[in-house]
Amino acid sequence: SGINAEYGTNSCWLSWLPSRVRAVTIAQEQTQSLEALLKEIEKEEQLAKEAAEQATKEDGLTEEAVANLQVEIKSLQEKYEQAVVKKRSLQTDCQNIREKLKAMSSLTFVLKYQRSSGTRCADHQSHLTVIANCVLGAAFLAYCGSLIGERRRALFDSIKETCKDLGADGHIIEQDEIVDFIMGDTLKYQWTSQLLPRESNFMENTMLATHTLIPQWLLIFDSEGISEHWLKTLHGRSEVVTISYYSAALKSTLESALSEGKTLIVTETDDNLISEDGRFRDLISKSADFLVKQDPIKIFVAEKEVVGVPGFKLYIVCNKKPTNHILISNTRLLNLTPTLDGFTEFFLQHFLAIEKNRLQEDQKKFGQEVSEYMKSSSESEAEILKCLAESRETLLADTPAIKKLLNMKKHHTEALENLENARNSEANVLKSREVYRPLAVRAAVIYRTSMLMSRISPMYQWSLLQFLPVFESSVKQSDSSLLSRTTITMLLDQLTATACHTYIKGLFANDKGIFALAVLLEIEDSAGNVGAGEREYLVAPISETTAKSLPRSGGPPSSKRKIFEWMTDEQWQNLQVLAHHCSWFSDVFDRMNKDSAEVKWRQLSECDSPETSSLPDVLDQRVTKVQHLMVIRAVRPARFITASLKFASDLIGKKVISDNSIDLGSIVKTMSARTPILLLYRDEPENARFLITDLACKRQQEVISLYVGKSGAMELKQCQMIVDKALQAGQWVHLHAVHNCPDILLSLLVTINGAKVMNSNFRLWLSCEPVRRVPLSCPTVVSEDLHGLTPCH
Repeated sequence: SGINAEYGTNSCWLSWLPSRVRAVTIAQEQTQSLEALLKEIEKEEQLAKEAAEQATKEDGLTEEAVANLQVEIKSLQEKYEQAVVKKRSLQTDCQNIREKLKAMSSLTFVLKYQRSSGTRCADHQSHLTVIANCVLGAAFLAYCGSLIGERRRALFDSIKETCKDLGADGHIIEQDEIVDFIMGDTLKYQWTSQLLPRESNFMENTMLATHTLIPQWLLIFDSEGISEHWLKTLHGRSEVVTISYYSAALKSTLESALSEGKTLIVTETDDNLISEDGRFRDLISKSADFLVKQDPIKIFVAEKEVVGVPGFKLYIVCNKKPTNHILISNTRLLNLTPTLDGFTEFFLQHFLAIEKNRLQEDQKKFGQEVSEYMKSSSESEAEILKCLAESRETLLADTPAIKKLLNMKKHHTEALENLENARNSEANVLKSREVYRPLAVRAAVIYRTSMLMSRISPMYQWSLLQFLPVFESSVKQSDSSLLSRTTITMLLDQLTATACHTYIKGLFANDKGIFALAVLLEIEDSAGNVGAGEREYLVAPISETTAKSLPRSGGPPSSKRKIFEWMTDEQWQNLQVLAHHCSWFSDVFDRMNKDSAEVKWRQLSECDSPETSSLPDVLDQRVTKVQHLMVIRAVRPARFITASLKFASDLIGKKVISDNSIDLGSIVKTMSARTPILLLYRDEPENARFLITDLACKRQQEVISLYVGKSGAMELKQCQMIVDKALQAGQWVHLHAVHNCPDILLSLLVTINGAKVMNSNFRLWLSCEPVRRVPLSCPTVVSEDLHGLTPCH
């Protein structure tokens, strides 16, 4: 309705301006006619005067004729004087109209812009299309928060196609336009000026978190621990209070936040526990009262009545995906897991913060300027339209309104110029930061690959807080003031080797090769070197999935029958599939039986190390690493794993995969006292105990060991007492077999992180078997059979 009203005002004024131009034209024509009449009157007066003089000379006129002539002259004189007055009046009016028309013409650019905007929404779109866009926006807010990446896009596209099928024939918004459509581009620039990631999925999550169109508290699934920094940036750190759900001070902190009207973030929440928690039951059910009403609200926190002040906000953060339907139905679920592009933007921002702080400050400064000038420009346009609407009937006669409009137009022009300059400055800063994007992409690829390893074992978890120190140590090894493209290439190699070496020590031997190959594929994919279906071919060359995924390069190969007796049927079929789907191999396949090509292919098929041998037809120089592996997969399937490890070791370092040593001393030295360390075992539980006691003996450090049973509360109480004492005394604590009671880890971590005084010698060691249910905030795994270990947060 706002668009239609505004469009109507603009259309009225744009249709009114030509009528005023015609009025000025008519006035000009009347002025010209009057000037011609005055000239004719002057000519007649001159003729009359000459005739009178001639008559006087000739004495041919009587006194009566002279008197009549004088009366006629006087009449003509009066007409002349009236014509002069009218001429001057018309000239003044014409000049005023010219000035006002000039002033109005200078404002038409605003009207044209508003008219084009209104035309897009009103003329070129049917009412059904407008409704379809509103439905898309509402559906996105209601349903897309729990999804990320491709799943979110698939749902959005499905709803969009449904709208088209129902008759929406105009411009239906794309997912990339959804934030501007709902929130406006000014607010989006305000978020980016706060140095929030610019990635589209992150912007969508920010919109989903800040809007209040659905009056429910936000339930956040945050597997990476980024929600606290994100929310504090949005709301201001001084207005946000963070506390763990397992903290003993949770109830008092909740009451304080309610009475002071602050934002409360409850982290490490168990969705099943909080849904039955009496401290939150009334608060969750009355979320609409806090988000809609402006009056103090009385609620019960457990059995105590508390008056909540308007402005209070509650964010419930879970480390694992919520499944409690009661809690989900009474809150808005938001999946905060970043996409690959989101991780890339996150690591880029983090790198700039530690190595290029000046560049980041410039980005923030120019982003704020763009946001301010966009707001100023929008306000100026709104004021101009308001003034035009108020002066619709008598604008040309309203000189003060004309002057006011000219002043507004001047401020609007200045705002646009400042906005353009700020955008250019921001673009230069953003261009400068792109030099360091390869580092962020590599970090994002390695970290996401480590996340995928948790599908093999839930113990293969590497938290973002654990990965960041590895990332920082890799990029800090060169002088930041001398960073160049060559240095960045060196840092890429260093980051890859360091990160993979740190993570791979936490894997069992059989899984190291899988991780190495996954890293190779992801890095090649990020460089655009993995084509459609190439991953599927490496897994199973002859399968329905591979046939659907691979593109078709043309018709079938020229030879369908096996032409080499020394080649197995499996090899031949693999090569046929490769030639049928991959254009880079089809010509090579056709030349296999020509010249000396057969000899080279037979050598590759029978040699001991095909991974180190050259490919026939100089393919080595024309294919990517993945395509090279596809050829080996086709010809030598038994050597595929060996070849994969060889290619992966060339990328991440040969020692990374083969190094089975454990250096607990370096781990203790680099990790803080608040960082527990977990050792994972399968069949030899005493290995972990031996490694810890041996290191403690060398360092003359006292170790308190405790076997964790399955008694629950009793085990927690005993562990709590031991940890509290060791925190002050600087002792080491080793909790063995924590898989028997993994829930105690959250309470222990809350105790450690909440300790105000802690001896720097304190360390918490954990050892356990692989289990499916482990709190994310506990340390990540370390292999049992002396393959290494990894600390975590």
